[in-house]
Amino acid sequence: FFEVKNSLLLSYLIDLANLLRLTSTPKTTISPDNENKIKSTLIRLGEMKVAFEKIRPMEKKLQYQIDKLLSYTSGGSSSFATAVTTPDDEGEDD
Repeated sequence: FFEVKNSLLLSYLIDLANLLRLTSTPKTTISPDNENKIKSTLIRLGEMKVAFEKIRPMEKKLQYQIDKLLSYTSGGSSSFATAVTTPDDEGEDD
């Protein structure tokens, strides 16, 4: 899932940079070939935007699991051990 999302984001950024490069030339020097490239880049960017919109609900469904995994990895083994332990050990100090 994340590989697809990252590659889609990378493609989006590449096409966006390409569009900026194509449109940064003055309007009088834009050739018909560049106009076709601009149109095709805009179409691809629109398609990728739709893909991002479809990915967003899936990411929201996975958000809880992602947060849980990140909290385990950022907290180290002590937070994982705390999450795994049960309250059965509380009555032993009597």
